[in-house]
Amino acid sequence: QAEMNFDFTRKTDSTKAGQDKLNIIAKDESYRQKVIRNAFIGGFSLALFASGVFFYQRRKIAKEKKLLNESNAIKDKLFSIISHDLRSPLISLSAAIPLLQEENLSVENTHILIKSLENSTYATLNMLDNLLQWSFSQMKGMEVGKEMVNIDEIVNENVRLYSSQGAQKSIIFKTELHS
Repeated sequence: QAEMNFDFTRKTDSTKAGQDKLNIIAKDESYRQKVIRNAFIGGFSLALFASGVFFYQRRKIAKEKKLLNESNAIKDKLFSIISHDLRSPLISLSAAIPLLQEENLSVENTHILIKSLENSTYATLNMLDNLLQWSFSQMKGMEVGKEMVNIDEIVNENVRLYSSQGAQKSIIFKTELHS
């Protein structure tokens, strides 16, 4: 009987030790699966976050590229207009020089031509000064201050400056200012 009790106890202890080993192995496997699951979730979350950042940056770059292209188009158009506006007075100057060199030009026509050249030169210098001021303000980020101006004077001065060019092209300037 004692021998049977001893064998039974030994088998029970052996079975219990085997079960304890299985429980430890199962715990280790469960812990390993949790670590793998958490690593997968973390990796997936990191990949999702990185792709969100990537697409956000891509969209931001696309918007900035669009704004830059629009700005370049405006700049190109501005340069085209400026080139044309600077070219016209210079063509007038180059056409007037041979006329002034003619000896048979009347004094009256010479005075008219010189006045036209003076107006054209003044208009061109005025435009260049405005361009230089504008470019300086763009480079330095200057703020524009508001002030009251007499629009009548500005309009009349521009009409006076461009009237000789307009006359050459049969253009008559007419202003209607209401102060």
